[in-house]
Amino acid sequence: MEDRIDPALIIGDASKTLRGGASVLSTPNGYIIYSQVTIDVLDQVCRAEGFSADIPWKDLSEYQKKVVLYGSDKITVPFGKHTLESRLRWTGMTARPRQDGSYKGIIPIMEEILKRDRNPNILRFVRSFACPHCLGKRLNQEALSYKLWGLNISEFAAMSLKQLQQFL
Repeated sequence: MEDRIDPALIIGDASKTLRGGASVLSTPNGYIIYSQVTIDVLDQVCRAEGFSADIPWKDLSEYQKKVVLYGSDKITVPFGKHTLESRLRWTGMTARPRQDGSYKGIIPIMEEILKRDRNPNILRFVRSFACPHCLGKRLNQEALSYKLWGLNISEFAAMSLKQLQQFL
């Protein structure tokens, strides 16, 4: 099993638009948690891809949903939480300045955080899935390639003691 971010847990209400709060990661001030962009910047990305943040989530194509969740390199956008103007008003604190680059998407950023830190905020959006390589057997292909009487170690381990006794 492997833990992955589940996109279904990010969208709270598919009948709403991204600007209207379809994502549970949207904040009242227009910032989208984990995306490193505001809804206005995300809308610029969406428009560069031929749609907008004002279309209900359920009406977006799979490709459009993929742009929102996994990113796009069509245009360069500012990312980071705090604008230069807001950082200039702070005293005694420094924040990472906004940077320019392509929109990275929500899920890749969340997965990067998940690899570093299994914090409860990220784990709310995680589900366990069978590993696509071993299909939940927890062994690599080399280990599964060794066979005894036509069966690999995983197939032996899946047998009950009664089945194993009958087989042997």
